[in-house]
Amino acid sequence: MISQHDFSSSILPNSDERNKYEKYHSVTRAISSRNHDDSCSSEHIPIFEKKLYMGPVYCINFSKIIPSVLYAGIGPNLHIFETHSGREIGSIAIFEKGGSIKGIKFIQNEECEEQLKTLHNFDLLSSSSPLQNTNSMIEEFIIYGQKRLKIVQLLISLNRNENTNDVFATIEQCQVWNFGEMCDWILDVLDIGISINSDEHNHDRSMRTLCVGYAHNFIQLLSYDHAILKMKKDEFRKYIHENTTSHQPQYSRNIQESNQHLNLLATRKSYPNCLLYSMSLFFNRNGATYSHGDSTSILNSICENISVASGTVFNTVIIWNCKHNTKESVVQLQGHNGVIFHVEWSDDGKHICSTSDDRTLILWKFNEQPLHTISHHADSNQVSETYTSTIFYGHNARVWHCKFTKHFIISASEDATIRVWDYDGNCVSTLQGHIGRNVWRIDIDSTQQVIASGGGDSSVKLWSLKRIQDYAIVHQNFELPQMTVPQNQSKKQADMVRCMHAMNQHIYVGTKKGFVYQVNILNGNYSPIFNANMVAEMGSAVSSKESPLLCVVRCSPCEQFICIGNSAGYCCILDISTGSVLSTFKAMSSRILAVFWVKNLDHSFTLYFSSPLGTMKAFGISFSHNFEEMSLNESSSSSPAPSVSITEGTHYLVKGKIQALCAVRDERILITGDDEGFIHVLRASQNTTPDEKTPEFVMKTAHADQVCDIKYVNRETIYSVGRDGSICFYHLIQDENNGMFTLVKHQQERLKSVMTHLDRIFISYRTQESSEYQVVAGGCDYVDTIPASIFNKMESEILLIGFYGSHMIVYNYTKRYRIASCKCGASRGIYDFVYTTLYHTPQLVCSASFFRDSLIMNFVEKKQEEELALFKNQTPFIQFHGREVLNATHWKSGNDLRIVTCSEDTKIRILSYHDDSTSLKEKPWTESNNISTLSILNAHESSVKELSVVDYYGENSKILISGGGKEQLAIWKIEERDSSSSITTDLLLNINLTNQYLSLFHPQIYQDFKNRDKWSHSSHSIKTYHVKNKSRLDVINFRILSLDAFKCSTHSEELIILVGSSDGLVKVFSTQNQLRKLRPIAHSFLHNGPVLSLATVRLEDDHQRLIFSASTNGKLYCCMYDPKNVESCEYTEMNSNLNVLEAFFECDIHQSGVNCMHVHPLENDPSMIHVCTGGDDQSVNLAILKFDTSQQQLRLVSNVHLEGVHSSAVSGVFSTGFSSPRLTDMTEEQLNRLVLSIGIDQRLNVYSVSPHRETFEIIASCMSEVNDISHMHVIEEKDHFKVIIVGIGMQIISISKNALFLCMSNSNKNQ
Repeated sequence: MISQHDFSSSILPNSDERNKYEKYHSVTRAISSRNHDDSCSSEHIPIFEKKLYMGPVYCINFSKIIPSVLYAGIGPNLHIFETHSGREIGSIAIFEKGGSIKGIKFIQNEECEEQLKTLHNFDLLSSSSPLQNTNSMIEEFIIYGQKRLKIVQLLISLNRNENTNDVFATIEQCQVWNFGEMCDWILDVLDIGISINSDEHNHDRSMRTLCVGYAHNFIQLLSYDHAILKMKKDEFRKYIHENTTSHQPQYSRNIQESNQHLNLLATRKSYPNCLLYSMSLFFNRNGATYSHGDSTSILNSICENISVASGTVFNTVIIWNCKHNTKESVVQLQGHNGVIFHVEWSDDGKHICSTSDDRTLILWKFNEQPLHTISHHADSNQVSETYTSTIFYGHNARVWHCKFTKHFIISASEDATIRVWDYDGNCVSTLQGHIGRNVWRIDIDSTQQVIASGGGDSSVKLWSLKRIQDYAIVHQNFELPQMTVPQNQSKKQADMVRCMHAMNQHIYVGTKKGFVYQVNILNGNYSPIFNANMVAEMGSAVSSKESPLLCVVRCSPCEQFICIGNSAGYCCILDISTGSVLSTFKAMSSRILAVFWVKNLDHSFTLYFSSPLGTMKAFGISFSHNFEEMSLNESSSSSPAPSVSITEGTHYLVKGKIQALCAVRDERILITGDDEGFIHVLRASQNTTPDEKTPEFVMKTAHADQVCDIKYVNRETIYSVGRDGSICFYHLIQDENNGMFTLVKHQQERLKSVMTHLDRIFISYRTQESSEYQVVAGGCDYVDTIPASIFNKMESEILLIGFYGSHMIVYNYTKRYRIASCKCGASRGIYDFVYTTLYHTPQLVCSASFFRDSLIMNFVEKKQEEELALFKNQTPFIQFHGREVLNATHWKSGNDLRIVTCSEDTKIRILSYHDDSTSLKEKPWTESNNISTLSILNAHESSVKELSVVDYYGENSKILISGGGKEQLAIWKIEERDSSSSITTDLLLNINLTNQYLSLFHPQIYQDFKNRDKWSHSSHSIKTYHVKNKSRLDVINFRILSLDAFKCSTHSEELIILVGSSDGLVKVFSTQNQLRKLRPIAHSFLHNGPVLSLATVRLEDDHQRLIFSASTNGKLYCCMYDPKNVESCEYTEMNSNLNVLEAFFECDIHQSGVNCMHVHPLENDPSMIHVCTGGDDQSVNLAILKFDTSQQQLRLVSNVHLEGVHSSAVSGVFSTGFSSPRLTDMTEEQLNRLVLSIGIDQRLNVYSVSPHRETFEIIASCMSEVNDISHMHVIEEKDHFKVIIVGIGMQIISISKNALFLCMSNSNKNQ
């Protein structure tokens, strides 16, 4: 029992946690006090302003009173979205001292229930809803993360646009109640919703109860003043107004934060006493009566009806309550083979779903609530008989989260997918859209129509659960005549499908016995339209030994004619409407592999035939009537018989088997792909006289396997897909002198986790004026150019169709999610796809047809009834890298920044960031639209570690150099268009330095591998080192760890690139041929370990540079780069003597690896050089060096070592050597320097360093929300520093120079 004195207890914050944050903020208070003493400052100046955070989304919840409002906890900030419009309507900095939002639990009270009744029949999307011009309602919820807990009250207004009649939500006011820090990490919170009178002498004071579950498997029952939740809307506005101080900025007066006190009522622990990964609380509101009686009896009744499900590290789910919390009385659910990451209760408490490290979910079904079952059995062994379990298999990695709905269970996993399951354990749908790793959280709106997900890629995504419920893939089987035979006959006598072509609502099927059928997939009817045995050239009359087989059927774009080809090289053209053969001719000398119809601008056609021998022929086809304009439903029996003229055209000589073709009519070119992964650019046939042509351009190994499809939009937008599971992006360039075309691949992305084999690509688009999508090329083999100026303004989507194992996958590449999946067998078979308006409605539908087991299987999306869209924007919050971000750099574009980031996910992102100079705290209701993605670059096969940006021609042209795993180096040309929101990228060079120059930089290793190759080939008993599809050089895994670049002094259009690799070498290269070739010119052998950091500084002589490098031994080396000696080196295969860079200065600066380095000369004295470094030894070092130009020597002037300033390795440093205008009374030597550092411990420090005293002082510090920090990039502006921090996410923090210099000034005066 709980006694009355329990009410006087209160929760004390954890001392360690509190002291940690007190330490960080004591600096700010000290600065504030100094500011008040300073005559130049009359108000507090904040040092740090957190501008932007992009990182994992650990919390996502739909509003309980407005279904279209969504809350997402991204780091310390609460972002509020309106899902229907897809816009962000507010952001609130909840945990300003650091930490992430982990969960939201809504509070229901009388006011909330009234609002729910008002909105019960209210449809936000309906214009007939009874909404006044403005309706306001209050939403209240508990928000928690780590050890902190707060209550947020939002006053939300619903408004209707008088012009469009659309409903939109806005945030009016916000009140945050801060309850401080709890005694342990919070795993779950439960609002009990019951008030207890804690003061016997004051009956008007009531305390509302809540239950908090902690990570060490115990719960606490707490109470707080219920009066804070009893405010009506007018009272709420009044309270905010009365408690807003006059000195607050006008734009921040709609948010107020106040402190509140929590009372401890009871604490309950359970077996086992261990650390938990998850906990879920359930309150049985119908289990007891608590409306009458004293406070103690009410409290006991509450405790008895709280059930706890604890997910342990021992692979077991423990269910307990206050009565049953011992080893003998708890319910132990065993079935997982890994730790339990999440436990979820169903609404009635009779079902529990748990997710685990073993990649499974388990649904535990009870006949009644589990702790009621145990109370009726004395023997705990009988508990296992009261529940059943169902295991859900399907995820490929750990499962983080799950949610119940009426018909489904939704799960989120580390494999970046969301799966929808029925209650029998069958996977109904797989949602793919998040990139990299991890979908952390999901939630379902109150209407159970929309799923929201938050991923490790910082994005919030919306999915239509209603579409999954209503969506159906219609699976039909068609059996054609003679496809099956009686059991007493041989199966060889059965007919079978040899070729297939899908066109609109029809499938055209050619069989082994020479029949061609037209199958209508909408009604299942079929009819024979051709019999090869009736045509001498096509049937048995051709050969006395055996009849030729049909190899290909292909419809004309107008679906009036069909071309049928056989294994003897003959083809015939058939009029589909009449069944009459218009022409038969010999097209190829061998089997016809593929046929392509191209409609010319003069309404004639060109047929292109390809063969397995690597040849392609063109034939001009002219009809006497313009049949392609006739309707398919019109009968042509009364029309005169058409005449057809056949003209043999160009013969193309290529090596591979051409199976993909895209004809660009206005450019008069053909782009083809073959089975070896090559792509050819050919001149289109003029259909005049037979001639032979070879490809104008050949791109070898564009794909590692067969090229399956090519789509052309304009010269800047060309795509191809292949059996290697990748999509490639190209530019088409025409030489101004000779008019020759060249195809340049600027991006490639492998989608092996989505589809191992890509077969078809479709591009749909619509203009701003039209609401209907159109498909580029559609079912045609030809296309006309859509100018980039027009296409870039259109809304376009890329749809990919391919295979993953035995499943066909339809994938929206633009929005990154799987549309449909169906089991069809394998990709090696006879099949075809079509993507069109199948039902003669604006709905674009994918139809797939396969031949399996004597049946034609067709999968097609069910026709959807017209309905209002649930949301307009599937990704309301920007998508970022899905893996750890390793580096960042920038350049300026007007008032905006272009931020470039690279990651372990092999991608490079170019972002546009607009800083409105207002922090998130000061302007909480602004939309977070100041960051957007301009481009995503794909060229690297492994993680990208280093970036460098060099100005090329003017402000609008930049050169980006990237390097990373497999010692891969890429050079990109980036140009900004007239519009500030768009750029063009061009991959100039992509090279593997190990493969290219191993014999140069490591001749001994190269020779050793060559000798081992010979040895392994000569002796078959010795295990070979060859790997499938890899040479021996691919096994060597050197990596680029540091990088720098600058313009060449002799050729302004070329660059000098310095690379620090894991092999311990610093390699110097010069570009050639306008950055499209690389030439090695020098190297150094200074380091015994990987070169972790590298930087250069230009001397007063504009041509000479100092090269600083550091490695794992903690030493700093400096070499001289003199272009007179280095750039004159000529490297050829015959002459491999390179310049060797020798160190003329070295010093010990760290005890272990030097992770980061920042080097810069002083503005007023360029001979004085600051070298700031950070190391694995948790220290920061500032070395001030002086270069003697006459003697060409470098000497150490002073060295300040900041030891133990971080609790982990330092990952970023920055130093500056300028002075403040307020400090003009000090000499240069007396002026303190500013140093910034950040470590993996997430702590950003600012130091005031005194070089002449060789001392330092930490003057400011704050915590970053980015985990596993890998790099810090600092942008120095006039009055502040912009610090870009990257790791698991990205954060931008602004540091005020004025506030820092006030601190430095006071520090110098005190000294």
